[in-house]
Amino acid sequence: MHSEALAIEFIEQLKGISVEDDVEFNFFELGGSGYLENPTTDLMALFMGAQKMVPPWLLKALLCCLDDSLDVDEIDFTSLELMREARTEDGKYLDILIRHDEFIIGIEHKVLADTYNPFPSYVSLIDSYGGNNQNLFRCILKPDGNSAKGVDGWQLINYSLLLETAIRRLGLEMMNQEFSKWTVFYQEFLSHLKKLSEVSMDKVSDKNVEFVTENFSALIKSVQLLEMYQNAITEEAKSVVSEVLPDIHIATGINNWKGYYKAIHLMPGCWGQGKQELR
Repeated sequence: MHSEALAIEFIEQLKGISVEDDVEFNFFELGGSGYLENPTTDLMALFMGAQKMVPPWLLKALLCCLDDSLDVDEIDFTSLELMREARTEDGKYLDILIRHDEFIIGIEHKVLADTYNPFPSYVSLIDSYGGNNQNLFRCILKPDGNSAKGVDGWQLINYSLLLETAIRRLGLEMMNQEFSKWTVFYQEFLSHLKKLSEVSMDKVSDKNVEFVTENFSALIKSVQLLEMYQNAITEEAKSVVSEVLPDIHIATGINNWKGYYKAIHLMPGCWGQGKQELR
């Protein structure tokens, strides 16, 4: 009974194993360093107002996350200015600083790293730009899979919340803007952020390796059992065909299909290359 229980537990664990299928890469992944913090922050800044020619779609989504009482569609973004690597008085650098007549936003962006930064220096920098009764916002943006700690006085915003808001607004934004290459790039960038926000496949792979290590002997037996099953099914199929063609030698072959499925090929041995077969 104990061995039977172990076998059932093994099967249940095996069912829970996740093996990554072929995935569709997005444009920014194919650049080779899309997971790094600086390239991702540069792209994030692009869709937050770094270039006047590109609508600040992502900034509007972020503002909705920072203060859901704001009507971002009524904001005139003419006065918008964005700085990358904004320098503090003591020589530190904040990832993104956004200035506007109605608000100031300081953004520290973390893709993989934790929040070991000089946040008091960042606060002083942000406050120094707030002399016109603007709303001051301080936030940390990060993928959901990054367990970076929060910081007092800073809103911690996961990609999932930002993406949910950005995607919800996407239809409206597209209606208000003529279609352009930036429309395509923005949607592709949102897809990229979603990919970064998902649980790392390395962690899944590590769990799979651990499972194989712990159950190696059982997995070997499973492979042997599958081979026995394949041979038994093949012999049974040959037997059925032989009843129909009793005086002919039946040749067999195994073909591998996608998803590790097997196709058993049966044919009279006299058919040469066997280009016609029964399955």
